[in-house]
Amino acid sequence: MRDFNTIQKKLGNLNIDNKIYLLGTTGAGKTSLVQHILGTSKDSFPSTGQNRTTTVITEYVICKKSSSFKATIIFKNTLDISESIEDIVKEALINALKNKNEEENEEEIIQELEYDLEQSSDQKFNLKFLLEKELINKIAKKLYDIVIDNHNENIEEIFDDKGNITHIINNIIEFIFNEIKNTFNKNHNFNFNLFDDEILKINSIEDKRSFILKMKNLLGNKYGSISPLVEYCRIEGNLLSDKIKEDLGDFILIDGEGIGHSIKEITNELSTRHYDFFKYCNNIVLVENSTNPFNSGGKTAIESIYLNGYQDKLKLVFSKTDELNVSDLNSYFRSSIKNLKNALDESNIKFKIQNRDSFKLADLNKKTISDDDLKNIKNLIKKSSLELKDDKELNLNYDFNDFLIGINNEEFNELFQKLLLKEHWAVIKAFTKRMYNNELEYRHIKPVSIILKYVMIDVNKFLEKQELNNNINVVKQNFSNDLIKYIKKTFISDNKNLWEKAYNFNGYGSDFERKNFILNKITLDFIPNNSKLLINKNNFKEDLKKMLLKYGIKERKKAQKILINDINISQIYKKIDFSWKLDENINILIGKNGSGKSTILKLIDGYINQNEKILNKYDFPKVNLKIKKNYENFDYDIQNIGEDNLVSSDIKSILISTFDNFKDEPSLNEKLKKLILEFGSYQRNINLKISKETEELISISDSIRENIDKASTEDLIKYKNTLINIDKIKQQIKKPIFLLNELLNKYFKESNKSVDFNDSNSPLIINLNSKEIPIENLSSGEKQLLIIFLSIIILDNDPCILLLDEPEISLHVEWQTTFLNDILKINSNLQIILATHNPLIALNRDKNQISKIELKESKIEPYKMPSKYYDVSGILIDFFNLSSVIGDEMKSMIRKYTEYKLIEEDLEPTQIKEMNELKKIIESSNSGEIIYNKKYFEFLKFIKAEKDNIKENFNNLDDIDDDEFLIFLEKYKK
Repeated sequence: MRDFNTIQKKLGNLNIDNKIYLLGTTGAGKTSLVQHILGTSKDSFPSTGQNRTTTVITEYVICKKSSSFKATIIFKNTLDISESIEDIVKEALINALKNKNEEENEEEIIQELEYDLEQSSDQKFNLKFLLEKELINKIAKKLYDIVIDNHNENIEEIFDDKGNITHIINNIIEFIFNEIKNTFNKNHNFNFNLFDDEILKINSIEDKRSFILKMKNLLGNKYGSISPLVEYCRIEGNLLSDKIKEDLGDFILIDGEGIGHSIKEITNELSTRHYDFFKYCNNIVLVENSTNPFNSGGKTAIESIYLNGYQDKLKLVFSKTDELNVSDLNSYFRSSIKNLKNALDESNIKFKIQNRDSFKLADLNKKTISDDDLKNIKNLIKKSSLELKDDKELNLNYDFNDFLIGINNEEFNELFQKLLLKEHWAVIKAFTKRMYNNELEYRHIKPVSIILKYVMIDVNKFLEKQELNNNINVVKQNFSNDLIKYIKKTFISDNKNLWEKAYNFNGYGSDFERKNFILNKITLDFIPNNSKLLINKNNFKEDLKKMLLKYGIKERKKAQKILINDINISQIYKKIDFSWKLDENINILIGKNGSGKSTILKLIDGYINQNEKILNKYDFPKVNLKIKKNYENFDYDIQNIGEDNLVSSDIKSILISTFDNFKDEPSLNEKLKKLILEFGSYQRNINLKISKETEELISISDSIRENIDKASTEDLIKYKNTLINIDKIKQQIKKPIFLLNELLNKYFKESNKSVDFNDSNSPLIINLNSKEIPIENLSSGEKQLLIIFLSIIILDNDPCILLLDEPEISLHVEWQTTFLNDILKINSNLQIILATHNPLIALNRDKNQISKIELKESKIEPYKMPSKYYDVSGILIDFFNLSSVIGDEMKSMIRKYTEYKLIEEDLEPTQIKEMNELKKIIESSNSGEIIYNKKYFEFLKFIKAEKDNIKENFNNLDDIDDDEFLIFLEKYKK
């Protein structure tokens, strides 16, 4: 089958701007609309048959000033016709053998054979138009006698047999082919050799009706028609109906092949043959049967038009409105369009056409139409689509980490597998033959269309992050056009040998082998896997990215820091909700055991990395993250990541937990060994980077050194400066490794351990008293520290969300106060989210960096006050809500001392002695300042003096909370 451009080149280009492409489902009235535009309904041209569908794409060039009529017909090539005949014969034999096995008699089987030979099951190829009925009957009987009567085995084995039966069947196919040529020459008086000269021209007929009747005879739906042999037809002349008196100018009307020739095709993707016409024409007219709108191919057509950027060309026509039995037509159409909009939402398509924008036609099936219909047809022809400017300077910057994030080869393969598995082996075998012949589809199996839609859904989501405009639609059109060519090349042409191998599978079980081979050797390797852990085998994403960049879309620079602004998690275990506003740098979450700290961290990490195991553990709650991406020059981008938006590839998170929450969670030793291997890869990349950046300088230094005996003073100075520059580059690139080495040795120093990164046999060596020891000999705290720091350095300063769940466990108290700041020294592009019970970690933090989670509260509120000016005891009281940082025994002493102090003038000598002893003990403790706090004792004396007027029970003051105590104090202010 020839491509669109080849056909247009053969026909010759026309200098006519207004081009209208008619699209419609089977029986919607598209051909009837053409008849009324041409004024040929009385002659029933173009013809509509029993199946009421157009199979010959016909281009009507309507030129009002033309004095004669002509037609140019391009025939299908020999291969296309031969394959169509072969398909019909095979399909007829398959059904006949099935009927025989179901014990039908000979006469019934021959009748069924004859019927199946008349036309293909998809109704696109009709032998009954090309051969006389008696001849088809003879062929049916011969097939029965040779094949069906003598065989009971699977027909696949008959066709795979290279013996006499196959030879006879091939002879019958050749016989049919030759008879088609003979019938053509007998029925049509043309000086034309069918299939030798591909173009038939009919010229200089001046009478319109004579011309129309001639074309009807050639292209009609009856015996003698050549329509099954025709690939494309152009008809030219003053073809416009006399009833349309208005001057509409010259225009081209293309009656496209109907959507839905079979029940299977109705629910399938739009054929790629339509996209060339979408690009070529400035108006796309979709005709929908108003009695059953959008329930067949119409929805698929609109979906394809929108996904590929052609929506501004679309005109929607509702036909057969006279057959509607509804009281309110406007309400009916509004409801139909609304239902369509809801259905298209699934593909993220915003359907824009309103009821008032659509055209209503009532009398298309009648020989004459009403004035209202005629007026609508005129408006349909003359209404121009929006002029689109192909502007390559769009100045729209896109973050390509979001590009094709919804693409997954396993998901696509499952989709394609469902399509293949339900098909008969003969259909799949014929499909593989078409692919080997470099065609785009076979019947309703349209891999290019399926891949196109699958990709374009994701491309639309990517592009629509910016406000859509006409220029973006041009980008989508150009990209879609390139994508079809790309799919054809990489999926079909480049895999020619694989399609040939799939076709050649023979014998029993070959159907399974063929389908399995297609799925696992062709489709699975074509669509990339979007997993962050797997490397794709091809350049699919990169190739498609280059296509978009070609049409004016610009790539946004890499984000310097990526962080979470807000977290909203709902329906944890179907009942618990959380919301939390985060700081850009450090977030410390405190709360009692069981309040949900660890759960929040796991769900953040589980959602970002799409860990179904974690999400399933909490009954798949709804997670919504507001992501902020910071770029250079203080530019930033806000993205809402939730149910409808997948996580882009540059959003990374690492969860480091002290606890082994699952049985299959790796041990600290296993985690550490894995990280050391990854750290080795990081070091190799660093060395490669150094080699690349110093390559030219090393070449200069080597050249001078090789000729050192002849070197001048200038050469020696240059040599010295070159070595200095090489060393500077090494120092700069290896700076993170030097820093890590320094920090780790600081932590390990007191245990006489050190870390060595320079060993040739291992990326990391631990020494104890200068002797190497295995990592298993490290303490759990040392292992934990190494895991944290190695996880960070291998990011190579990339932005990341670091989640730490109680990292203080096993860490020395001094380490607890410094390790967060040291983490940020290695990678300042981190956002740290940490759950802890330890006040030391909360030391020296800015406002909003510490948040508390309450068991009964869904909103996590950050503390507005910073902890910079607190000591540990103050943090425990003000942030962790301890009522006191003093032990019970000390509390008892202070209470007894206070009692004595309030009645000091009335004390006995023994009580005075006891009070002074208590004072010495309290003075030597951290609570000694209370002894000298005069206001404290004055307040207590005031309370005592007023106790008769106060109803509160002062014995319970220790048990009331902070808010209640403040209210109490307010009541007694003077």
